Amino acid sequence: MTELKELLVKFNDQVTNLQNDETEVVEDTIEKINSTINECSLQVSILTSVPFPTHDTLLSIKQLLLYSGDLVQEIDYDALLEFLNNLIQLTTFDDILETFTVEDLQMALKSPIISLVQSACLIVSLSYPKGILASTIIFDILLDLYFKDDTEIIVINAIDKIWYNLSSDKLVRDNILKNNLKLLQLIKQNLNPLPTVRLLNLLAILLEHIDSVNEFNSSIFLVSEEDAWKIIEKDILLFLHVIKYYTEWFIYVNNPKQFWLLDFLKPVILSLGQIFDQKDKQPQIVSFAKMYLFKFFQKVSYLSDLTIFKELDEKYLHVSIENDFIEEFLSFINPEYLYESHRPIIEDLVILSPSKLPIIRNLVSDENTFNVIKTELTSVSILSLPYPEQMVLLQKMTQYEHSVKYLILSLPKVMSNLIDNADNHIIEPETVQLRTEAIDNLLKFSSEELNVWYQPLKDEFVKIRHNVDPNKTVQASVASAFIQ
Repeated sequence: MTELKELLVKFNDQVTNLQNDETEVVEDTIEKINSTINECSLQVSILTSVPFPTHDTLLSIKQLLLYSGDLVQEIDYDALLEFLNNLIQLTTFDDILETFTVEDLQMALKSPIISLVQSACLIVSLSYPKGILASTIIFDILLDLYFKDDTEIIVINAIDKIWYNLSSDKLVRDNILKNNLKLLQLIKQNLNPLPTVRLLNLLAILLEHIDSVNEFNSSIFLVSEEDAWKIIEKDILLFLHVIKYYTEWFIYVNNPKQFWLLDFLKPVILSLGQIFDQKDKQPQIVSFAKMYLFKFFQKVSYLSDLTIFKELDEKYLHVSIENDFIEEFLSFINPEYLYESHRPIIEDLVILSPSKLPIIRNLVSDENTFNVIKTELTSVSILSLPYPEQMVLLQKMTQYEHSVKYLILSLPKVMSNLIDNADNHIIEPETVQLRTEAIDNLLKFSSEELNVWYQPLKDEFVKIRHNVDPNKTVQASVASAFIQ
């Protein structure tokens, strides 16, 4: 610890000399400071506390951030910010504010010097208590920066860190959602792509911590269907961000504290369904947004209340054999819903072939739909697939008890083929990974359940992971014992 203290004193002296030296600063001086910064940062990073005051060092860092000499571009600001980050995490926020006052932070955030803005964001992100700065204009400045088109992406990332770290505090959320409501409404109204994307990102972060309907302002958090159509016409890529934003909601509606959000999400579900149903009006919806919408619809199908998806299906998706997207629907819609509402389609359409593997993988995950299709899953049909496609199927079948039982009891040739790699003929990386995952999945079941397959699977797994053949190792050990 004495060594660290001496190192920090050395850094402080170097910065003081840099500030006081009226002669031309040579590159060697900056190089020495950069070297000391890296040494200090490394030593501080492994500590959990500092048993001596750090005010002088924080002040030196501040002075270096403000340095404006001829060789300012030679300072390693990345290392300096890392040093600052490591040091302030070991310092109380009260002590930090003695050096970096609220006024300092405001000035730094308004500075054209990116490193100063970064350092201010870093300090704000570590606020303790989290809402200690909520009554200042710092968040107004941050929001102004956040929504400007020309703000550097490195600054946007730093501000995002502030949202993630502090939005659990209600004072912070109130500052953003109430004190700055007019700004948010203006951004939402203008529908300019970059600010709108950032607004959606901010709202998604805030939404995680809103557990009361009283705090939820629908005028900000919801995008009307009218605005959605405007966005599609203006910038289809912005519409993708809207879909992604709503897709994140499913994380929250499954939280008992935020289940009330589902009441607001239900109209959105039907709205996006209607937009998809009117895809002929805007063909780019299929070209660009189809997969994003399908991901959203998939989440809807897994809601505990299947009647919500049923309404979406009947009004807008129209799941049927005649539908152009039927194979895609069968590959992502909750199999439980498919079994209840569209079993005849499964029986009529599903056969085992490489092109149908996404559908088969989806239907395998539910025991009822698996039982409908398992007559297609014979040893002959599976082994007729190209080997990579076999592994794609088996990687899924080995995840569920019902399909594992069928695999073990009814498909011995498939099991043997999975285990056998005596000639090391499986070399393609993705196929190797899928095969490894399949064997690993099986070994999560008990030796009793795996029965005669347990030991061969275990031996093969050892070979895969350690490139050692347990059987040959045993033979070599026995031979060695006889030689001795």
